[in-house]
Amino acid sequence: MDADHIGIPKVLLLGSKFDAYKLGKVVEELNFEWYEAPIADEDIEGLKWLKSKLTVPISAVESYTGGIRGWVRWLTEHSVDSIRTFGDITGGISGLRRMAVISEVFDTSFDSHSYGPVHVQAAHLHVMLASHNVKYLEIPVPLGYEFDKGMKDVIRCDQDGYVHAPTKPGLGYELDEDEIDRLTVRELGTCDMTGITTSLMRF
Repeated sequence: MDADHIGIPKVLLLGSKFDAYKLGKVVEELNFEWYEAPIADEDIEGLKWLKSKLTVPISAVESYTGGIRGWVRWLTEHSVDSIRTFGDITGGISGLRRMAVISEVFDTSFDSHSYGPVHVQAAHLHVMLASHNVKYLEIPVPLGYEFDKGMKDVIRCDQDGYVHAPTKPGLGYELDEDEIDRLTVRELGTCDMTGITTSLMRF
């Protein structure tokens, strides 16, 4: 049995680096493409130790929210083979792009966590398309889930497993305004200092 029979590599978070090492050897035998979050991201020394003992690439750092200056230490310490993060907490497209470039300088893969609504996926996809050290786009399953609601365009793989760059303006995926209006239960306004409604949130 190998990873192809098991399916998509699982997130693995274990109590100690020694437990992670034992499981990591099994992951190697199963020919997994990477070993994700084997121990706490903060344990840089533990990640370095695992990286030195295992041949399967170590992917980590997704839980870190301290910003790019703190995040770069996983690279300078050479503690991982692949950086995982997501734009929601790292400065959006600009922050993701900076991280992808810095990861490339350190010859480290950059695999951003693109799970979410279509425009979240699209923001990550644009960074991936502009980077050389990115391999996979994460798409929510089952397909057609809640994240696709209110969209005319969605992101899908072709029959060979590839996602193609969008061709429409902006992020490239058009909202379905009629569907959003149909799904809207109420609108909540926000006011400036004069009490004038300046924006609306629709639910």
